[in-house]
Amino acid sequence: MKASLRIEALTAKNCETSAVQEVVDFLDSLERSPLQHDPRWLEVFASLEGENFTVALARQENTVVGVSTLTTFSGPYGKILHANPYVGYGGCSVADTASNEFTSAVVEALIQALLAEAKAQDCVTATLSTPPFSEDLTGIYERCLQADYSLSNHYQYHILDQHPLAGLASKRREAFASEIRRAERGGVTLRRAETLAEVEAWLEVYGERYRELNASPLPAAFLKALWETFSPTGHAELQLAYCDDVHRDEKNAPTGLLGGTLFLLGRGIVDYFASAFRSNSRSLYPGTLLLDRMFTQLIERGYSHFNWQSSPDRGGVFAYKKRWGAREGQHVILTRVVGDVTPLLAEPLTAVRAGYGLHFVLPYSLWSTEEAPA
Repeated sequence: MKASLRIEALTAKNCETSAVQEVVDFLDSLERSPLQHDPRWLEVFASLEGENFTVALARQENTVVGVSTLTTFSGPYGKILHANPYVGYGGCSVADTASNEFTSAVVEALIQALLAEAKAQDCVTATLSTPPFSEDLTGIYERCLQADYSLSNHYQYHILDQHPLAGLASKRREAFASEIRRAERGGVTLRRAETLAEVEAWLEVYGERYRELNASPLPAAFLKALWETFSPTGHAELQLAYCDDVHRDEKNAPTGLLGGTLFLLGRGIVDYFASAFRSNSRSLYPGTLLLDRMFTQLIERGYSHFNWQSSPDRGGVFAYKKRWGAREGQHVILTRVVGDVTPLLAEPLTAVRAGYGLHFVLPYSLWSTEEAPA
């Protein structure tokens, strides 16, 4: 089976429009595939310094039957390979008609290509975060990657066979209805971002909110490039909330912007990707109104799965998603050591985190408990 498969690599240097379109057409043929596997991430990652993005595709004869995405990143203590940073998940999309045996063969071939690339690039680690809604393939990923470290992680989701609020107990459903009425009475309006100026205005809100939370935001250049690449194709939407009475921007940005949420629109799967609202708009519940309307739209447009992604430590954000009736799934972060990690482990965790940003390198538990984040 493996002998009949051929692996090709698309990079920013060698990709042709026709090859990218061929992979897009393959993904469009699937019933379900996360946007994380789309080859046009090549354009997005080209905006980021130090990232060398690759799309690996598996062919049987001349037909694309599988695809995976990865990047190599040069950090201060060695180069790492990650599939796929910033966007939460890696893994593979495989042809819907594939048998279990064929699916295993495609995944194995793509992972072997991933490991070969890691070794060719002199990486010290190779990390793959398995995609959501594919728990049945976790064993295949584990067997093929033979990871040295495995970290189980939750994600929250809905199956969009009905609006999430329809499945809640009446008391909780009425609490949401009250918030929605409050937003409507307060004059909150919604619209999709259509211009780069609107995106940049939201990025100011996003940055401001993350500073308030003392949290690490995604790079603004990355989010801007994501929107510029995928909004025109219908695979990303930034939904914005406005109300003239709450806030007026003094820098000529859209007046009354409260915040918004960026959604990734894959094939059948939607990701709640990045969200931020001004803290002084909380009493108007713009996020509740936005999500209520978006869930209705997504169901009407035929999406079947909504991925909230994961929330650290099961704190307030986790509870907020659970309040909507979100279910819980598990995916796995698998890391294979392919080089000398001694220099990494000799450094303080704070230095490693600073040097590699939002890239997953190794489990925090390998450092002392005094250094590991709470």
